[in-house]
Amino acid sequence: IPEEEDEILFLLAKELGGFVTVVGGPACGYMLLQCFELMCDTEETVVRDAAAAAFASVTAAMEWNTEAKEKCLSMVKNLSAGDWFTKKVVAAQLYSTPYLSCDDEPYRAELRAEFKKLAEGKDELPMVKRSCATALKSLAVAAAKTDNATAVLRDDIMSTLQIYLKDKDSSVRVNATDALVGLIEGWCAIDTD
Repeated sequence: IPEEEDEILFLLAKELGGFVTVVGGPACGYMLLQCFELMCDTEETVVRDAAAAAFASVTAAMEWNTEAKEKCLSMVKNLSAGDWFTKKVVAAQLYSTPYLSCDDEPYRAELRAEFKKLAEGKDELPMVKRSCATALKSLAVAAAKTDNATAVLRDDIMSTLQIYLKDKDSSVRVNATDALVGLIEGWCAIDTD
């Protein structure tokens, strides 16, 4: 994508976040996901961030039918397994909203497994680790609002967080500390329910 198109993609991403009703309502919202996958693959950070924010809006509003689950999981898997760090950085941001919005425990388990694969994978780049550490906070908050919250926070989120809290890169540890706050908030929310 030529550089001069970045501004257009940025504006398009922002607008597409509100297009669920335009494509046929919540049952058809998943049709927008492919657009976001293409935008998340651009080099320009503001375009990727706008696409991630619009993705969150769409996934929060869409109906979670079988096709929607398949499209969403395929998208996060493709970006998480990307050959370039930019895909992995944005992929980390995409897990929490589908996790919270889709009320299907096997699907949530698959999302957790994919996130764990991304977060604990072989990628040693600090920017990928920082993005995953930051995403852990929103994932912990989302997990706290689900049925098996205590087990998920303890077994999945905490194990990844411990790795990042011991990371050799100080910026990863700082982001992990912020995620620790999200984990504590999650546990506090469970205790008050």
